[in-house]
Amino acid sequence: GALVEALGGSEGCLLHSAPHSALPTSIVTHPPGSQVTLPRELVESVLDDGATVTTGSFLLRFVVPDGERASMRAETGSSVAIPIQFGDRTTGIVYVALPRQNALRGIEAAALESAVSLSFGPLLDGDPLLLRNGSKIKGGEPPVARSPAMQASMAAVGLYCDKDKPL
Repeated sequence: GALVEALGGSEGCLLHSAPHSALPTSIVTHPPGSQVTLPRELVESVLDDGATVTTGSFLLRFVVPDGERASMRAETGSSVAIPIQFGDRTTGIVYVALPRQNALRGIEAAALESAVSLSFGPLLDGDPLLLRNGSKIKGGEPPVARSPAMQASMAAVGLYCDKDKPL
């Protein structure tokens, strides 16, 4: 949730891509319990290429009004899908939807990728249930590395964030 808010997003999700699995599964959404729409092509592109994908002008929404037919609609906005790398494997995706067009212009993809992979990569390589909304991590240590490299990555991403919250 903090990453979504730090980037000025309205919603987001964390997807886990298990080895030998056709499609990733959602672990956490922000706001909690929200229905986040990601185009299948976007997810496949990020997983296959291991590269960040951004859209600058619109978001797709899957809408199911009570008792009515489901439909897709486009809204003004932008989004980013960031691969989570651990070792030589893409273990997941962080997706953030933003209500403004071209909201991420000027933000280096490499900075986002480094921060996200360092923050979530080791966790997704283990038990993804540790990341579910409301779960507690045993042992008392936060899941973020305290190494100088991680701190430098977080400082670089922090230059582009609007919020004064941790990523």
